[in-house]
Amino acid sequence: MVDIFRAPAKLRNRNEPSGYSPSASCIVGRWCASIQREAPGKFNFNRATSTINIHTITAVLEAAQEAWSSGSVEGVLDKYVDDLVYITNTGGPNGETLTIRGKENLRRRFNAAMDIVDSRTHIQSIRGEDCVVRTRLTAVLKHRTSGLVLTCSLRQILRFEGFRIAEQQDFHDAAKMAAFWRMVGVSLNRVNSPVSAVPAAADTSSERERKGLNSGI
Repeated sequence: MVDIFRAPAKLRNRNEPSGYSPSASCIVGRWCASIQREAPGKFNFNRATSTINIHTITAVLEAAQEAWSSGSVEGVLDKYVDDLVYITNTGGPNGETLTIRGKENLRRRFNAAMDIVDSRTHIQSIRGEDCVVRTRLTAVLKHRTSGLVLTCSLRQILRFEGFRIAEQQDFHDAAKMAAFWRMVGVSLNRVNSPVSAVPAAADTSSERERKGLNSGI
């Protein structure tokens, strides 16, 4: 966990051992609980649009990344509002921009991603003002069938409502993503055709995967 974003003293449990660093999820939970105790009924954590501390935003995003890397789709979705808007620049059937609205649609997208690739992400930087946050991440994708691995970086722009994400825009290296899926196609065709390598065709399983899930994360 990121030590530089230690929980404030009032969010620590006095029974915890010396040197203990609570997880991001733990920090977020304690933060919300402390505000509710101090001002019960004053805040709507799902829809509030007032400025929140960058350390709190960081904890929320770290918790989401922990959940994603551990394969917990529900843990990720817990950090979003129900009527979210999610945009990725390489997610469409032919690599074009894809827009997803609503938590249920994003759930289907994320479940499909985890069926196809094993993915790990790491936040490199976070900066923000008010409720708009910009992040840079490193992602490692492993295609489950072919075993091919892609390491890439991406940028995100996120708008928060309270302690949850209302809008998210992902910006991938589209050319690198397309090259990865072409390599997956060639690899799968070699496995299926041991005598000679067959160029990836539009009917291959990798091509169908790419059209249904171009970005993979």
